[in-house]
Amino acid sequence: MVSNQRLILNGIFHATKTEDRAAVAFERRGQEALATMPGALGALPRQEIALSPRPLLGANALRTMFADGAAVGPVRPPAAARRDVPAPLVRLVDKLEAPGRGVIMTMGKGGVGKTTVAAAIALELTRRGHPVWLSTTDPAAHVSGARPSPG
Repeated sequence: MVSNQRLILNGIFHATKTEDRAAVAFERRGQEALATMPGALGALPRQEIALSPRPLLGANALRTMFADGAAVGPVRPPAAARRDVPAPLVRLVDKLEAPGRGVIMTMGKGGVGKTTVAAAIALELTRRGHPVWLSTTDPAAHVSGARPSPG
């Protein structure tokens, strides 16, 4: 049985202009989808991550993911305040670390940041001195090495 589960919703859209009917409708559609999710998912502790207007590629982009004002351009915290992992993710790792061992799975549809979040969690746990085995079951990660069978 998998315990200590948490639902992280990446890419939640929030309309910034109430006069933009399309944006408001898009936000409402997302809220309706969340309201109708299966009860077991809705009961999990949840963290929502806002949709970013720019690609979140690389460590510096990941650091800006939770920063105030991240929607208006790159955020570079002062060197003294920088961490390898954003503070909300550090707090999540604190909770994941508490039992002392276990399996952590990041799941979701394509392009939502599963690999990025999994790698950040693995790096933080490693930094804290834990042995980590990071693996994937994503068949797309192995497509380039696939060879057609003779047939």
